Amino acid sequence: MRGLVFLTFVMSTTLTVVATGCGDKGSSSSSTGGTPTTGGTGGQGATGATGGDGGAGGAVCHPETEICDGKDNDCNGVADDVPDLPAGCKCNDGATQPCYSGPDGTSGVGTCLSGMQSCVSGAWGECVGQVTPVKEKCDLADDDCNGTVDDLGVATCGVGACQAVLQKCVDGQVQPCVPGQPTTEVCDGVDNNCNGLVDESDPMNGANCLSGLQGPCTVGKMTCDAGVPKCVPDVAPTQEACDGVDNDCDGTVDNNVPGTGGACVTALPGPCSPGTVQCINQAVECVSNVAPVSEVCNDNVDNDCNGVVDDIPGLNGVCDTGLLGACKDGLLVCQGGAPTCMQTTFAAANDPCDGVDNDCDGVTDPGCLYSFVGVATNVPVASLVGWTQCYLDTYSNGSTSLATILAACNKPNLLMGCRPTGSATLTVAAHAPRVDVIFDTGTGNVPHNANGVGWYYNSSWSWGFAPQGDPINRNSCDISGSSLDGFAGPDPTKRICWHTGSGFINGGWRCGASDSLGGSNFERIVYHAN
Repeated sequence: MRGLVFLTFVMSTTLTVVATGCGDKGSSSSSTGGTPTTGGTGGQGATGATGGDGGAGGAVCHPETEICDGKDNDCNGVADDVPDLPAGCKCNDGATQPCYSGPDGTSGVGTCLSGMQSCVSGAWGECVGQVTPVKEKCDLADDDCNGTVDDLGVATCGVGACQAVLQKCVDGQVQPCVPGQPTTEVCDGVDNNCNGLVDESDPMNGANCLSGLQGPCTVGKMTCDAGVPKCVPDVAPTQEACDGVDNDCDGTVDNNVPGTGGACVTALPGPCSPGTVQCINQAVECVSNVAPVSEVCNDNVDNDCNGVVDDIPGLNGVCDTGLLGACKDGLLVCQGGAPTCMQTTFAAANDPCDGVDNDCDGVTDPGCLYSFVGVATNVPVASLVGWTQCYLDTYSNGSTSLATILAACNKPNLLMGCRPTGSATLTVAAHAPRVDVIFDTGTGNVPHNANGVGWYYNSSWSWGFAPQGDPINRNSCDISGSSLDGFAGPDPTKRICWHTGSGFINGGWRCGASDSLGGSNFERIVYHAN
């Protein structure tokens, strides 16, 4: 406020003038605002008196434009009340401070940095020099300031087996995502051909296969089941039936047929009566639980289930002991509950020449002459005890004189036989005294009988025999019962005939029922004995 001068009149002789400035004497203005000035000059004293001292100068505020500086520039008693800043000053003009507008905790991480801002017109200006997070790039820098460089994640492309998954950025380089190549679809739970479908077109689908089951379920078709190839049988297993078919495909026909397995009664007597219902030959039947067995002696059981107890066939009759010779025949008796062939003839100390193996050693009359009556067939050569071979040739021979043969076969008894070459068994054989065997009957059909045999001999016609009483038909050999008469004659297997001529034995002709022989596949043989 501009200073005022007051005049005070004192009722005295002295006039005192007091001057006051903008402030009290000796005080200073509390305002730090406008420009201060010096105090007023002291008043001039009245005539004859000395003037008073001038008052001390006070601080004078000179108004200026109010700015944001913490001072009352316009001397209105309020600092920083800038008219254009109704909200007031935010800072002192010219002041600076660090600044950062990014998320908390990111300054100083990666590429993010704080900046500086200055106060202009009471407000903080732009934050200069700050670097805030941006979208991460593939540049070997932590652009989003999260503490990880180039964390762009993974890229995925393609479908099924073609799908590729890789890091988008590696060593600052963007990685291209290239899907794999499709392959043929197979049954493996994978989309091999990369069409978005799994196992839809396996080339094996529908192919013939073996299911691993038995019977009608063996053959099947391939299918894909949850990524696993599977052979599905063309015929599915069903409940087993009694029909000769393995319906349940377990490898066994007609087993576990419904309705079988229960107890039943058979039509058989005795222990074979109780049975079980079974499927037999495609029919449900009651089958005995116990099969018939050989009858057991004296057990009062019908073991063979024929309705008769202890009926041993042949009991107390002749049986075979399994021994040789005279010891072979025994008596069937019951011993220990079982039929037993009891030996009734025991081996003798000696074996007389009676045609019986009395000592039961399998050899009849050793040292005796083997003999039989009539014509014999299938005679083992080993059984010809007492006989010695004196002549042997084949039916092809025609160059040996009868005199030569008879000179070699000179003992009182002769045995004629024939056989396939090399055989150990004579097909046909007969014997008699030598004089009877070579009795000359001429060329007629009347044989000479001896030892049950009808003999014929002529050195220029034929030599042979037939069973005594059977007719012969010499042409020149006996053709009765041969292929030449349609096998009409009796006993064709018991005849021998050899061609003769001019005192020689000729080729041919029959050995039993085999006739027209002339080769080396059959042999003629003569034995002699005392």
